[in-house]
Amino acid sequence: MCGTGAIYLDDCPAQYLLPIYLLVAGVVTVWLDMSFILQSSCKQKDEHYEFQWPSCSRFLCCSDFIVGIFVLAWFICGELCRP
Repeated sequence: MCGTGAIYLDDCPAQYLLPIYLLVAGVVTVWLDMSFILQSSCKQKDEHYEFQWPSCSRFLCCSDFIVGIFVLAWFICGELCRP
């Protein structure tokens, strides 16, 4: 998504806002993927095989929630701004 948006940033034949939409969606997807990787590395097992959630993982869960709401709003805006 990021590559296509960057290539056609100045000259999109379909609609001028489409490359910006693709760039933002691609960056958000990369953020969520990196957050998932960091969350899985923050998990630790204790002696009772229960997961402990360190503070970094709590921060990432909260940021994922906020980014998820942004993605929903971004999708709705993208659908409403179509010609």
